Amino acid sequence: MSLYEKPSLSAWEYITLCWAIVRIVFGALATVLTTPFRFRGDNKAPTLKLHFLYGVVRAFVENITPRHSQALAPSTTEAYEQVAKALGSGFKPAGVKLADGTLCCWVGDKSADTVIVWFHGGGYVFSASGESIEMISNLVSQASKVRKTTVAALVPEYDLAPHATYPRQLQQAATVIRYLTQDLGKSYSHLIVGGDSAGGNLALGLMSHLSHPHPAIPALENVRSLKGVFLISPWVTFKQGAPAFRTNRYKDSLSRPALKRWSDLFLRNAPEDEYNSPLSASEDWWRDVQAERILVIGGGDELLVDDIVQFTEKLQKHNGQKTELVVARGESHNHMISERRLHIFEEPCESEVRLFKWILDQV
Repeated sequence: MSLYEKPSLSAWEYITLCWAIVRIVFGALATVLTTPFRFRGDNKAPTLKLHFLYGVVRAFVENITPRHSQALAPSTTEAYEQVAKALGSGFKPAGVKLADGTLCCWVGDKSADTVIVWFHGGGYVFSASGESIEMISNLVSQASKVRKTTVAALVPEYDLAPHATYPRQLQQAATVIRYLTQDLGKSYSHLIVGGDSAGGNLALGLMSHLSHPHPAIPALENVRSLKGVFLISPWVTFKQGAPAFRTNRYKDSLSRPALKRWSDLFLRNAPEDEYNSPLSASEDWWRDVQAERILVIGGGDELLVDDIVQFTEKLQKHNGQKTELVVARGESHNHMISERRLHIFEEPCESEVRLFKWILDQV
C-alpha cells in the first residue's frame, strides 16, 4: 500500500509556518538590497526580474518545510483534477491505483500507440504542479496532432519524503512499468520514460534497474529497449562540489541548503549508489542501457549543469550515437516548468522546443 498520506499541520507547525513566511519576506528584501552587488558581471541572472524571482524562490525553498508544502499544496492527483476541471471537455481525467497502492494519472487515452511515463520533479518532497500537468497535456495533444497518431502520458504520484524514502520511489517506478507491460500489454518499444529534476533522477534509477535489477526490488520480466528516455535537468548526484554551484548561485532558483535537506530526507540512512546517484556509476555500468534514444537537457545557468554534462559524457562512452545533450543558454533549472510556475511564460524556451522535437522524432 502507498506509504504517503497528506499530513495535517499541528498548531505548532502553523506557528513555524508563520515564521517561515517572515523569513521568506526578509529573503525577498535581502535580494532587493543586495542587487547592486549580485546583479553584475557574468554571475547574474539574464534579467533583473529573474534575479528577483529566483531570489524569492531560493528564500522559499530554504525556509518552507516539506510538511508545510505537502499539507497546504495540492497533491499530484489533486493538481491533475484541478487541471482537468480548468481545461474542460478537452481533458478527461482517468486515474488508476496500482497493486502497490501507487496512484497514477492518465493524460490522454491509455490505449494510445505511444505512452510517455513522466516522473515529476520536486526534490522528492514536492508533488507535481498544475502547471507541469498542463504542459504535459499540451505536449501530448500537439504530438498526437502533428504525427497523426495517438500519444498519452502517465504521471505517477510516487510517495514523498520524509514519509517514504529510497528505494520506495524506485520500487513504484518499476511497478508502473510492470502495469504498462503486463497489465496493459504495452511493448517496451512503445514506451518513452523521462522526468524533470528529481523525476530525472528516478528515471535514471529505473534505467539502471532495467539493466541491473536492484537487489531490493523484483526484476521486471522480458525487458526490452524503451523507445526513448528524456532527462530534464536531472539530479544526478547529491554532492555539491561542481563549479556551477558557485558561479550560478544567483542565476538559478535552486538553493544548496535546500538540495542538501531534500537529499538527506530522501536517503535517510541509505548510502549513495548507482541507482540514486547516477553520476557515481562507472561508464561500463551504462553499457547495456535499455533505450533506443536518450535526450539529456540542462540549463546553462543552473546549479546542476556541470554534473549533468559530466554524467552525459560518461553515458556517451557506450551510447554516443543515441545520446543527445542540450545545454540551453541562459536557462535555469527545469526552465520550461519554472517559467510557468513563476507566471512568466510567454513562449516555449529552447529546452522545451528541443524536447518537443525529440518526442516527435520518437513517435
